Amino acid sequence: MTHLGRRGLAAAALALSSMGAAAATIAGVSPQGDVAAVRQVVVRFDQAVVPAGDPRQPPPVTVACEGGAATGNGRWLDERRWAWDFADVLPPGLRCTVAARPGWQPISGTLTGRTEFRFATGGPAVVQTQPWTGARIEEDQHFILRLNGPVPGAAALRQAWCEVEGLGERLPVQLLTGPARDALLKARRLEADAARTLVVHCGRPLPANARVQLVWGKGIAAPQAPTVVTTVEQRFDFRVREAFQAEFSCERERANAPCLPVRPLLLRFSAPVARALAEQVRLQPATGGPALAPHIDRDDKASEFSELSFKGPFAERARFTLTLPPQLRDASGR
Repeated sequence: MTHLGRRGLAAAALALSSMGAAAATIAGVSPQGDVAAVRQVVVRFDQAVVPAGDPRQPPPVTVACEGGAATGNGRWLDERRWAWDFADVLPPGLRCTVAARPGWQPISGTLTGRTEFRFATGGPAVVQTQPWTGARIEEDQHFILRLNGPVPGAAALRQAWCEVEGLGERLPVQLLTGPARDALLKARRLEADAARTLVVHCGRPLPANARVQLVWGKGIAAPQAPTVVTTVEQRFDFRVREAFQAEFSCERERANAPCLPVRPLLLRFSAPVARALAEQVRLQPATGGPALAPHIDRDDKASEFSELSFKGPFAERARFTLTLPPQLRDASGR
């Protein structure tokens, strides 16, 4: 082969290599498959396809959903990624297609490879909980669940339950309905969203300090599309608050030594107590005489207290009895 021939082959190989490098592909689209609570679509390319920092570039794809509108706004995140932000969380029962826009081309070369992707929103999904996941809850806690679509019927909720630490069975969720539900939603200012809001509880008092999972399980059907059901579990973690307790403490020189007579004596509650009850706590000297009331600053207008103090100095080697008012309850009635 002549020297000129070798140069010609090399040039042809270089040209082919350059063409391959210039061809861009869609490296990934999120979401795909069945996905609950879709808020955004992100399209990612394998190389830069628009000038960096130029948000005016046209969208590379279209987003369309069967069974509902896909209203929202598109934007370039950077030279390789484009996002479509939906105006609201997509409702259940939608099937959506993300497809390359006809005529769109990257900054150089062409778009090759797969150009159409699909996802579905599946059955009804929980998009927000009150209290929030990870929160401390009460023993008879009611959970407010905001859904991405209309509230399912009671029969569909057989696939939702509570799992409680130390309890070897599932607790089916119970619906709160009627005036009690309406009053709770009004107190939380959620009346306007009532059509997509459920109020449920676990059906029995929960043990103090136990871990609890509220499970939105598989098979919950969308009211507007009964054949469309949830295919993925959603789990929300909570922990029940500690039992209502009172704890007495004082400063000591060492463990098991008497309280220092010049330092305050403290009474702490694990949950707030109404002021009227806190003011009834007394420290009674064993030798008789008037009982001591807790020190509450006259300028303190608090309606509840979690800590009370009895200020010294106290007589040395004195003994006292701490007396709590009968029927003492915390602010939530325990």
